[in-house]
Amino acid sequence: MSLAYWPTSLPQKPLTSYSGGFMDNRASFQGDIGAPMERPLTTGVPEVFDVSFRVLTREQYAIFKEWYKTDLNHGINRFIFRDPLTQEPVWFKILKGSPPYQANASGEQYVSLSAKMMLIPGKPWFADYIPAGVCRAPYFVADYEGGVFGINGKTVAASALPSIAGTYWVQRTTTTAITEALEELEATDIPASAPGTTTKILGFAT
Repeated sequence: MSLAYWPTSLPQKPLTSYSGGFMDNRASFQGDIGAPMERPLTTGVPEVFDVSFRVLTREQYAIFKEWYKTDLNHGINRFIFRDPLTQEPVWFKILKGSPPYQANASGEQYVSLSAKMMLIPGKPWFADYIPAGVCRAPYFVADYEGGVFGINGKTVAASALPSIAGTYWVQRTTTTAITEALEELEATDIPASAPGTTTKILGFAT
């Protein structure tokens, strides 16, 4: 299964409210006298936010609900989403609850959503390859110039690239141009070393 990201068929700036902050990351030990002694629990501290989504149509809500069930495996999987404050692509997770998100009907045509979400610390290694304005993460990265290679969210050696096969939306960058097209790739179509003047090839799931 491909890594999960906020669906491109839904609004890409979907939040109307976003409030919260860092989780308390302190472990405290009370001595016999004086103030408690404290130390950090972890080096990277998650942030937790209460969020409200802009009103969705019934059709958009159906897309969200199917994405939650399949891509997120009912909330188990994390996903790529743009931080509403910085607009940088980061990892988020919808936190456990009963229900994990709240859906409220507005008349017969619209649905509003709210949830509690966690921003997981750390920049995804593929963040710089996500197209501007969306959360669509690449299925594979062959950055020959930068020496960065990955498949399905994991960095790999360049020697793994020829194993890629299937139908992808492919963006090819050369020293003179950038082209995009839907391609049916066969094994070895994405070589381990740069073909000709190509500097980068990105593939996105269709």
